[in-house]
Amino acid sequence: MQSGEILQTAGKEVSELYILEKGIIEVYMEIENEEFVIERLFKGSVINFETFFKSSLNKNNSGTPKNKALVSMRFIQQGVIKVLTHQRMEELASMNKDLMEIFNKYKLKRFK
Repeated sequence: MQSGEILQTAGKEVSELYILEKGIIEVYMEIENEEFVIERLFKGSVINFETFFKSSLNKNNSGTPKNKALVSMRFIQQGVIKVLTHQRMEELASMNKDLMEIFNKYKLKRFK
């Protein structure tokens, strides 16, 4: 991803978990046509984990997990991210009973 490239936009559906492998991402909000930087994320940051697990409990009519992003994010330095989709998470969990149990416990505990 190039510097200036948008990773997500506030108000758009989010259904993926990202791990920042390289680069810097700026998290920001726009209020009354002004941008406010909330934080900067660096290598090793796990992005959207809460939204990712929450959205697996909140699916749209087609069965696709959904949730809306509250903030926007953009790369301010060239970067690399790893992406985990719900489909891939379910594939991995179906191959490992312990992993599935951990995911399910986390989802229930986190969002009760």
